[in-house]
Amino acid sequence: MFPCPHCNKRLINARNDYGQFWACPDCGGRMVSIALLRRMIDNENVGWIWAQGREGKGEQKRPCPLCRRPMIEVKSGNAPSAPNLDVCRFCSYAWFDPDEFEALRFLPALDQDSRKSLREMNAGINAFGVPRVSPKTLSGMRDPAEEVREKFAIAKIKALQEQSRDKPDEWWKMIPAFLGIPVEISGHKIYNIPWITWLLAALATGISIFAFSQGRALIEGFGFIPSQFSRYYGLTLITPFFLHGGWFHLLSNMYFLLTFGDNVEDFLGKKRFALLAFLATISGNILHGLFNLESTIPCIGASGGISGLIAFYVLKFPDVKLGFYYWLFWRPYWIKISALGFFILWIFLQLIGVYYQLNGFSNVSALAHLGGVTIGVVFYIIWRKKA
Repeated sequence: MFPCPHCNKRLINARNDYGQFWACPDCGGRMVSIALLRRMIDNENVGWIWAQGREGKGEQKRPCPLCRRPMIEVKSGNAPSAPNLDVCRFCSYAWFDPDEFEALRFLPALDQDSRKSLREMNAGINAFGVPRVSPKTLSGMRDPAEEVREKFAIAKIKALQEQSRDKPDEWWKMIPAFLGIPVEISGHKIYNIPWITWLLAALATGISIFAFSQGRALIEGFGFIPSQFSRYYGLTLITPFFLHGGWFHLLSNMYFLLTFGDNVEDFLGKKRFALLAFLATISGNILHGLFNLESTIPCIGASGGISGLIAFYVLKFPDVKLGFYYWLFWRPYWIKISALGFFILWIFLQLIGVYYQLNGFSNVSALAHLGGVTIGVVFYIIWRKKA
């Protein structure tokens, strides 16, 4: 929403013991309100900083991340080591470059000359922070309350506009989004390398590509056939995870595995993550087989196991924002929805898919998806509070 003036990355909302502020996850810069600053450092120093910014006593430099107006670069104190800060007098925010905030917390008190200057700058301000003006001047001015309401309305409109344009930072995510595939707009930070997710994706991709060159031999040999549950001692309940019917089938499944699998692996740990993918695949194939006991058509694809991972993901991180393009009359519309909201919609579509599948109108196994979802829900109930 708001770009960092130092490195242009998107700022994130953060909190400490004193309140909320905006922070850059890359460079460590901070955007702190003057009100919050008063609770964190010496009030006299804050008054000195704000008075200079309010009076415009400094050079206009970088734009404010919130309102995009130029900020005023001011001195944070009278000590030689006091850092320069950028202050927005319209938003009442101060910007701290990396390491500036820590330096500011140890500023010495103002000397007598600086205190005198501070009193002079504040001489025209009454107890409520409103400039003192003569009745003649006041008659030609706008109502201050009206100006405040106007600024609030403008800020609200800008916030709504920013929210409506909220799209992922990574350009490549727009490719699946244009195809109607949901992409993460706001995700959770990964603290551990998702080796198991990458390994499963690499194996599924490599084996599937090899199978493409073998015609239907591997699919018929290692796909799950409902009428032959015990084939290879039940091994075919697992092997379909690594076989796919075509490039789109493979790429779409690997996209969902890589997008949602890393977060689930990071939370559950590698062993529980592998067990979830393993059991969700088996459960999906079993549910598919129970409703197609006489079928001799091989069932392939990793979507049953991936459905279990997605179910755990949306239950654990329901507020993560997803976005995709919906095409209507050849015109794309950007849709943003929570992970949980999208999952509910997806479950509804799977229930419709089950009807079409059981009546022979669809070759996609919605039953396998729902079977995998069941395991994902069970894992969430058991391990939702365990890291």
